[in-house]
Amino acid sequence: SFSLKRALEGNSPKHLSFSRCPALWPQVFQSLLNGGVRDATELVSLNLSGINHVLYSECRSVEDQLVTVTLSQLAEVCSNIKHLNLMHTHYHHEHTLGLDGETHLCTSLGRFKQLRSLTLPACALSDGVNTNHISSCSSATSPLFQGLKKAPRVGLQNYRPDSESSLSGDSTSGLSSLVAGCPFLETLEVIGPGFVSALPRLEPCTRASVEPRGMCAWAREVGDAHLAALEALPHLRRLSLAGLPGVLRGTGLVQLARRCTDLRVLSLANLGSLKTMNYSPALLETLKQCTQLQELRSDYSYSVLFPLKKVVYFLFLKCLEPVKTIKC
Repeated sequence: SFSLKRALEGNSPKHLSFSRCPALWPQVFQSLLNGGVRDATELVSLNLSGINHVLYSECRSVEDQLVTVTLSQLAEVCSNIKHLNLMHTHYHHEHTLGLDGETHLCTSLGRFKQLRSLTLPACALSDGVNTNHISSCSSATSPLFQGLKKAPRVGLQNYRPDSESSLSGDSTSGLSSLVAGCPFLETLEVIGPGFVSALPRLEPCTRASVEPRGMCAWAREVGDAHLAALEALPHLRRLSLAGLPGVLRGTGLVQLARRCTDLRVLSLANLGSLKTMNYSPALLETLKQCTQLQELRSDYSYSVLFPLKKVVYFLFLKCLEPVKTIKC
């Protein structure tokens, strides 16, 4: 920590990466916010992936989540940040009545006016959790049912009978503030907790370093309404969505594609949940709207090969010239 402080003193770093370094990030914030660097406005890229102290949500306290006030201060001091990575972190917004409610994390992120690329945990988009959903999940995970519970399949959210009513909360006020504050965003990645990629990525996800799927109720609230809210990003060129069980029909994806006409790269992985894979028609309609698409990536670790084959067949049948890369 002391050596890091000395390394930052008197310098004006342009790129800082502290991925999976939970012990260092407090010192990083202190140096950036309290004059520990010569010129914080020179900072262009900041990678804080995996800075949470605790990887498992049942042990996580409020102190282990992203702090909205700190990020607001960071946006004010480091006003020229263009690339921000907050993957493998957590933020759980609580519904609070009255004027003293907590500022949403997305509102704080909306202060990064120069932002061009952003990677977020799915739970950061949620405005709150359905309390009935929490109680039902708590009872299902009680010791009484542990002997009856099946082991989760890799990369797949288990289906619950009440999932369609409890998932996909339609409140997107937090996300709307982010979209309004960062209109020039070109690259957006929204990654659900415990997502395990079946294909190689820039930052591989391993089961040892992420929490089991289904542990974050806030992430399960992110659904089609949130995807539809992204239509207000006219400059969006690259979109990655992974591990979002709340996306049940894909209607938000269609609405997004109609407005984001410059979309070049689309990466979809593990959307929906077991027995709710009913968004294939919407995906086909989305591809019809993406006339500038150059790369399509469908990354699924469970058996949805038949729908994906239909998507690939559609691409070749319609001869979409711009599509140069297809990965399934």
